[in-house]
Amino acid sequence: CLTVGPTWRLTAPSDSSIIQLSSEQRQSANKHAVQNSTPNWEEVSLNFASIMKTLYGLGFLTLLLSGVCEGAPGWGGDNTYEDMMKAFGTFKPPFKKIDSMIGDFGDSFDQNLGVMGTQFGQLGDSLGDHFENIGSQMEQQFENIGSQMGRHMSNVGSNLGQHMNSAGSNIDRFGNQIQSSFQHEFGNFGNNMDVFGTNLLGHFDDQIGNLPFGSNVDVFGMFGRSRTPWWKKENVCVKREVLEEEDDQPKNINIVSSGSANFHMQVNQCVEGEDYYECSNTVADDGNVKTMKATYSCCHGFKKIGKGSCIQVDIKSLDETIEDLGGKEFLSLVVENELESLLSNVTLFVPDDDAVEDFKKDMEELSTFTQAENIVYSIDDGLVYKRKKRSIMIVEQPELQDIIAGHIVQGFINTKEMSNEELLTSDNSANDQIRMTIYQTHPEKTVMANCAKVTSKDNHAVNGVVHMVNKVILPAKNTISDILATDLQFKTFMSALEANSLSELLAKEGHFTVFAPTDEAFEKLDELTKEKVLGNGGCAKDIIQSHILENVVCSGIVENKVKISNILGRDMVMSQDEDGNINVEGIKLMMKDKMATNGVIHVIEDVIIQESVMSVIDHLKKKNSNKLLDLLNKTGLTKTVENLSNLTFFAPSEKAISEIPKELMDELVKDGKKLEEILLHHIAVDNKGFCQLSNNQHLDTVGGQKLRINLHKHFGHMHALGTVQCARVIENDENVCGGKVHTIDRVLTPPSGNVFETLKKDHSQFSKLIEFAGLGNEMSGNLNTVLAPLDSAFDKLDDDIKSKIFEEKEVAESVVRNHIVDDALCCAGVPRISGFFQQSLRKNTNLGETISIRRSNGGHIFANQAAIVRCDLAATNGIVHSVDTLLLPRGLVRTRGTNKKKFWMF
Repeated sequence: CLTVGPTWRLTAPSDSSIIQLSSEQRQSANKHAVQNSTPNWEEVSLNFASIMKTLYGLGFLTLLLSGVCEGAPGWGGDNTYEDMMKAFGTFKPPFKKIDSMIGDFGDSFDQNLGVMGTQFGQLGDSLGDHFENIGSQMEQQFENIGSQMGRHMSNVGSNLGQHMNSAGSNIDRFGNQIQSSFQHEFGNFGNNMDVFGTNLLGHFDDQIGNLPFGSNVDVFGMFGRSRTPWWKKENVCVKREVLEEEDDQPKNINIVSSGSANFHMQVNQCVEGEDYYECSNTVADDGNVKTMKATYSCCHGFKKIGKGSCIQVDIKSLDETIEDLGGKEFLSLVVENELESLLSNVTLFVPDDDAVEDFKKDMEELSTFTQAENIVYSIDDGLVYKRKKRSIMIVEQPELQDIIAGHIVQGFINTKEMSNEELLTSDNSANDQIRMTIYQTHPEKTVMANCAKVTSKDNHAVNGVVHMVNKVILPAKNTISDILATDLQFKTFMSALEANSLSELLAKEGHFTVFAPTDEAFEKLDELTKEKVLGNGGCAKDIIQSHILENVVCSGIVENKVKISNILGRDMVMSQDEDGNINVEGIKLMMKDKMATNGVIHVIEDVIIQESVMSVIDHLKKKNSNKLLDLLNKTGLTKTVENLSNLTFFAPSEKAISEIPKELMDELVKDGKKLEEILLHHIAVDNKGFCQLSNNQHLDTVGGQKLRINLHKHFGHMHALGTVQCARVIENDENVCGGKVHTIDRVLTPPSGNVFETLKKDHSQFSKLIEFAGLGNEMSGNLNTVLAPLDSAFDKLDDDIKSKIFEEKEVAESVVRNHIVDDALCCAGVPRISGFFQQSLRKNTNLGETISIRRSNGGHIFANQAAIVRCDLAATNGIVHSVDTLLLPRGLVRTRGTNKKKFWMF
C-alpha cells in the first residue's frame, strides 16, 4: 500500500531511495505512521471531492484503498503478517462517513460530467461547422483540379485510344486464329464463365452497395453534419433514357470482342456538371451494347445556385422574360407577323436587339437593288456579295414569317440536354432544323444554334425557355452541294469538286464545313499553280480536299487561334486578326456561316494551298534526291508519277542508287524500258502509311508486279523493322499528294521467276539435287526462304557423302528440306550485336531441325557454320540466300570436336 501523508500527496519512493534509509530511519518512519493512523475523515472527504473535480474520478479506487490501509493500526513497515492480521481484526472503519463521501463524490461527478458534456457538445458543433466549411472548400478545389486533369487526360485518351484501337485489331485477328482450338478444348467454358461472371458481379454490386462508400457519400460528413447531395433534394427532376448500340454511347467506352464466346460486362459512371448530375450504366451482353442514362436537374422554375440546392426563381411569362433579356425587337417582329399563338410551352432562340437591327439593315440594303437587274439576292450574310454584280445568283431565302418561326422549338429544352451536331425541329412552315454545335471551350462550353452564339442560356419562363443569341437564325434549306451548284460564283470550285468525286460527298447527310473559294480566287493563280490545282494529278484532289472539314466549325468560335483538321487529316489554323476578320491559313473569310442542311459554308478570297501539300516530284526536289529525279527524267516518268492520285512510293536513297555499278547503270539507261520497269516496281498502287503495313503483305505495283512487306520484331526493339522485298525502310510516312513516300536503302528489281526458277540460274548443283529429290513443284508454289549452297560448297563434301546424297532419294530430300525455311527471312531481319550481347534467330527447317542465324562482330551472317555470301535474291514466292557450306542433317554430320555457343561477345 502507498503511504498517504496528512496533505494527501501520493508518494512512491524509488528503490534507490529506500535503500538509502538506515534501519533506524525506517523504524522512526513506521512509528510515525502508526501514531497518525487515524485520519480526519471530513478532511478526507473534502480533499477527495476536490481531487475528483480536477481528475473526474481518476484514481478513486487507489485513494479508497490507501485510506483503508492508512486507517488500519499495526500496518507498518516493520510489523509481521500476524500482527497486521490481528490489527485488522480490531479495525472498524467509519463506513457511514465513507458512504457520505461517495455520495458527495457522485453528485460532484455527475455535475462535472454534465458540464463536460455541454462543453464537448459546443466543441463538436464548432468543429462540425469548421470542418464543413473546410470540406466545401476542399471539394471546390478538387473539382477545379479534376476539371483541369480531365482536359489533359482527354487529349491523352484520344492519342491512347488510337493506339488501343490498333492493338485491339491485332488482338482480334489473334483471337480468330485461336478460336477454333479454344472451343475444341474448353467446350462451353465461355457460357459457364458468363453465368459465373454475372452472378459474381451481382454479388459484388450488392456488397459494394452495403459499404458506406459504395455510392456517392459526403466524405467530409465525418467531420461534421452529413450533407445530402443537391440532386437528392427537393425540386429536382430526373430524365431517364435508354441508348441502343447505334445511339450516342459514352465516348470513353470502347468494347471490342473477339471470337464468339459469350460475355457480360457493365460499366457505371457518373459526372456532375454546373447544373446537372448524370449517371449512365452501360451493359455489354453477347456483343449488344445498351446504356441506361439518368440525368438529374432542377425542375422548371427552379435554379441551382452555386453548390446549393435548387431554389425557386421568380419566373414570368415568355413575353416579359424576352423583354427583360433584351429581346424587345424580336418580340415586336413576332407580334407584327401575328405569331403570338406559337409562344406557349416552347423553347426560343431569341436574337438580341442589336442582332435584329443588323438584320433589318441588311433587308433594307437588299431592297434597294432594282428588279430591272433580274437578280435574286439573299438576305443572309452568308453568300451575299456586298456589291451589285450581274454574274451572282443566290438562292431565294424564305419569307420573314418562316425566319421568325424558325427560332421556335416545341417543348422545354435546356442546353444541358443538347448534344453536339443535334438537329432541333423548328416551328416554321417547313419545319426546318436548327443545328446545335457545342464547343468545349474554357471556362465554359460554347453553344451555337445554326452558328448563332448562345449568349444567355436556360432562362425559364412560365410557359417556356429562352436562350439569347447574337444574330438572327436563318433556316437551312439545301445541302452544301446544292447551294454551291446553284450559285454562279463557284463554278470553278464546283467543277473541281465534281472532277474529284467530292460533290457527291457534300450532297449526303453529315456535318461538314467547306471553305469555298470564288471563281475570282482561282483567277488569281498563275498558270502553273492553276494547272496543279485543277489538273488530273494527285495534288489537285489533295488541294480541293484541304477545303473540307468533317465537322461544323462556326466562325463565332474563333477568338484567338483555333486548330482544325481537314478530311486529309492535316492540321490548319483559323485565327482572328486585329480588325476582327476571321482567317483560315492566313486567308480571309469574306462571308461566314452560310448554313446548309448538312453543314456550313464559309466563302474565302483565295485558294488554300498548304505547304505540306506537294507532289512526289516536289517532295524529291525538297529532299535533294537528284539521282532519282534524273532517272525519272531519263525515262519520261516524271509526269506519270506526278499525276498518280493513290500511291505509296518506296524511294531508294541517294546512297543506294550510287552503289549501282557504273557499267550496269549505263546499260540500264541505254535500255530505257528495263530502267522504267525497275522504277515503276518501287510504286504501289495504294496509299499505305507505315502503320497500315503488315508482315508478309503483298502490294500491287504500277509495273504489274507485287512487293512483299515484312516486319521483323526483335527482343529489346521498340519498333518493328520494316522491309520491302528485303530492302530496309529507313524513313517512313512522308506525305505527298495522293499518298506516302517511304525511303529504302536499296534499289529494288522485279523478280524474274519463282524460287526454283531463280535457283536454276546460279545454283546448278543444288537445282539438280532438288530435281532428283522430286521437290521442284513444291518449291514453285509455297512461300519459302532457301539457303542455297553454291556449287563450290558441294566440292567441300567427302566423296562418300556427296555420292550418297545424289544416289539415295530419301537422303537427297532430307538434305534439300534442311535448306528450306517456311517463312520469309531477309538478311536485314537478322539482329545486329547489341552491346556485349549476341542475338540470333532460331528457325526450323522444312526437315524439322533448328538452325541458328546470327550476325558476327564484323557484320557477316551465318546459318549455323555456313556463311551467307549473297543475300536476298527476290523470287515471286520467296527469297534465296547463297551459302558457302551445305547444312547437312544431323545423321550425316561427322563430329569434329565440340562447338560451344558463346553468349558474351568479347
